[in-house]
Amino acid sequence: GPGYVDTPMQQGRIDDACHRELAGMHLLKRFAEADEIAALVVWLLSDDASFATGSHYPIDGGYTTI
Repeated sequence: GPGYVDTPMQQGRIDDACHRELAGMHLLKRFAEADEIAALVVWLLSDDASFATGSHYPIDGGYTTI
């Protein structure tokens, strides 16, 4: 469950003030980088996650905790 992610597709769709406001809604005060989301996907696809089943993994920089 990713939150807001800085991607080329997202950039330019919102102005800087909106970007700062949305980033401020995260505990980490920033958007995720695509590599951070990819790292979770890689882990989920690895043998290290072989016992992880039927779960939701929020990777949203604390957005859903506020």
